[in-house]
Amino acid sequence: MTPNAPESTVPTPPADGAGLAERMAYLLNSCRTIAVVGLSPHPHRASFDVARAMQAAGYRIIPVNPNVAAAGGEVLGEKAYASLLDAARHETI
Repeated sequence: MTPNAPESTVPTPPADGAGLAERMAYLLNSCRTIAVVGLSPHPHRASFDVARAMQAAGYRIIPVNPNVAAAGGEVLGEKAYASLLDAARHETI
């Protein structure tokens, strides 16, 4: 290890048999890009609020909405994809 090098910030995976809360905490702390299936471009929808809050917390959001993608649109400044498969072909999720 290099002197004065920062320690790794990658969380340790939970042990086998860990509870759901522990597994979810691990995923949310180790993954910084999240696909949001059904993300609406309309600010009054719950999916928009949740995704906006996740962005504010430092996550990169990948919108998955076939209607928005067909129009070549974006949600919250990110390109929308028609399916998870399409998003996975172009993004690291």
